Amino acid sequence: MLLSIVIPLYNKAQYVQYTIQSILDQSYQDFEVIVVDDGSTDNGPDLVSALSDPRIRCITQKNGGVSRARNHGVSLAQGDLVCFLDADDWYHPAYLETIAGMAREYPDHRVFATSFQRVPNLTSLTLNARLENINQREIVDNMFSRIIGKDHLFHVCSTAVRRTYLQSLQPCFPEGEQMGEDLDLQFRLAAANAIVACPATLVGYRTDVSMSLCATNRVQTLLPVFHRLEEHAKVPGLPIGLRYAMRALAADARITIARRTLVSGQWKKALRELFAARHGMTRHRWWITLVMCLSPVPDLTLRWQRWRDSSDQTTQI
Repeated sequence: MLLSIVIPLYNKAQYVQYTIQSILDQSYQDFEVIVVDDGSTDNGPDLVSALSDPRIRCITQKNGGVSRARNHGVSLAQGDLVCFLDADDWYHPAYLETIAGMAREYPDHRVFATSFQRVPNLTSLTLNARLENINQREIVDNMFSRIIGKDHLFHVCSTAVRRTYLQSLQPCFPEGEQMGEDLDLQFRLAAANAIVACPATLVGYRTDVSMSLCATNRVQTLLPVFHRLEEHAKVPGLPIGLRYAMRALAADARITIARRTLVSGQWKKALRELFAARHGMTRHRWWITLVMCLSPVPDLTLRWQRWRDSSDQTTQI
């Protein structure tokens, strides 16, 4: 079973060699690596091209964003499964073997994933892999409810999809969008598939790399991916539980936006965003945010929320 690993590359020369080495060090060796250079201005592409392994290809394209780079890589993939890895992240040596094993064990399923670990320290290359769980499997048919519960089951870089199915979804990633493009694919996959998951933490995901959008942006406008999620939740025929979880997740993102706009002093905009999140009224966050918006002591509210926001981990980040 051939596995294709697609890596978008843009000015990550400092990390890309380690990223690719984590693939070369895999216990499972039947793979191809497709690096799509998105017009880098550093020597990252040269470092990749210097690698002598014939399984590694470096494709150069004019700068068009990470979504276009990933879509290009997907179009070139020849493997039975397509995996993704950012140029500053890495795999545990058992990742590909675990993914291939799940694909063999569940031939009728199309999406497979392991858990992942956010690594904020740039010097840290250690994962709490929890290998005692590596042989466990779970069929997740409502990933949205898991995210609402802060159980971020998988990331795009810990996900593998059968190639023929993935290529039928092209463009897999929305081109022209710089944030939330990975969530878009995850939401589309989760809405249409039960996901075979392994709880072992086999992927390291850096969160504070220079130029990383997730590290530098705390957006105050709802991302397009959540607008699309709201629309998708209206599609007839969705199971009730799935529809409810999709709406609740989009509402949770709106609540986060309401809090961020409130911190910046835009309480009217915060109220509008909050009332647009009416599907989140069953959550404590919604009511706490309403109290914050209506508080007669706004400075105290803003100081409290700034403290809360510094540690708030949501899907909107």
